[in-house]
Amino acid sequence: MQTIKYRFADGTASEIEVTDEFYTLYAELVQQEKRNHWKETRRHISLENLNENGIDFASPAAVRLCLFPCGPNISTEFS
Repeated sequence: MQTIKYRFADGTASEIEVTDEFYTLYAELVQQEKRNHWKETRRHISLENLNENGIDFASPAAVRLCLFPCGPNISTEFS
């Protein structure tokens, strides 16, 4: 029997015992995922990976767009 360590999104960890056959399949899937990640990020940086590691970028869409002069003396109501 082999054990697989799993970490939940809330930070708690759990270990489960699995059969040797299942562990072999699991290890192959983990290795395949690592290879795929390396292949995809070999020449560029993955924004998804950066977000998972706590690095976040501000969206340019979040900037308020003002086509007309905005100020305290300008009425924003249209009559």
